[in-house]
Amino acid sequence: MTIKACSKLTKNCVSTANEKGGRSMNPITYSCSASEAMNHLRNVLFSMKGAEIAEQSGTRLHAVFTSDKLKFKDDVHFEMDDKAKNIHFRSSSRTGYYDFGVNRKRMEEIEERFRKESGT
Repeated sequence: MTIKACSKLTKNCVSTANEKGGRSMNPITYSCSASEAMNHLRNVLFSMKGAEIAEQSGTRLHAVFTSDKLKFKDDVHFEMDDKAKNIHFRSSSRTGYYDFGVNRKRMEEIEERFRKESGT
């Protein structure tokens, strides 16, 4: 897995690579094939305001979210682990020290939309 843990120096990130604590989240699970899960994830991202897919390669996807008012950019990296049927991720702000929980809320919303999209 190449998803990185969040830095201990800032509080503007959540990741499935972090061990227990405030910046840790569980991966998104799926029961379909990896390619179907990627399609569901892409559909979710296309439906979200301020999201654009910056890069996709095989089992990896990089999305950029731009905030409405101040145009801050956040990076979200996803990686499929088809063996475990998990989508690992890291969502982090490019600037600032604290994100007021924006990255965690975004990932919770993505997971909820993914569940609806995939029917799981």
